[in-house]
Amino acid sequence: FSVKGRGSSQRDSPLTLELRKKRYFFSQAERVFFVALLNATKDLPITVLSKVRLNDLLEATGDSKQATNNRINRMHVDFVLLSQPDFQPLVAIELDGASHNSQRQQTSDAKKDAAFKAAGLPLVRFPNGVQPAQFVQILEPYLKIGTPQISKEAEQIRAAVSKRAKPS
Repeated sequence: FSVKGRGSSQRDSPLTLELRKKRYFFSQAERVFFVALLNATKDLPITVLSKVRLNDLLEATGDSKQATNNRINRMHVDFVLLSQPDFQPLVAIELDGASHNSQRQQTSDAKKDAAFKAAGLPLVRFPNGVQPAQFVQILEPYLKIGTPQISKEAEQIRAAVSKRAKPS
């Protein structure tokens, strides 16, 4: 793949990018969750998107729009559920594996959590390996399916998921 450079020293020389297609788009855990999520929402007016950048989902407001955009410009969420036919974001989903136990990842997760809270869009975190019955119960209130109250079991699962070590 070559592109003509725009800089004066690269005007006539091609820019070479060493790239190849990834073998898999999803990790194994993401693939399993994605298929289960598609199956769980197949009869609902829901569109499931994956690997969505925060800048495509959240809009900066106020006087420091550019600074806010810069703080989230390399972040993404694993999945987003959109309503149909208007494609309004309903809820964002993160699938947290072992890497989310590191201090660096927890700091990044805290920034992401703060961004979603500020925007008023729910962000729900699930551990790798969560069972479809469990995540469907937790997502019910956001999808307006089932009962409007979260079941006691779903609340217990949500509490267990949110019990991650806090940064010191």
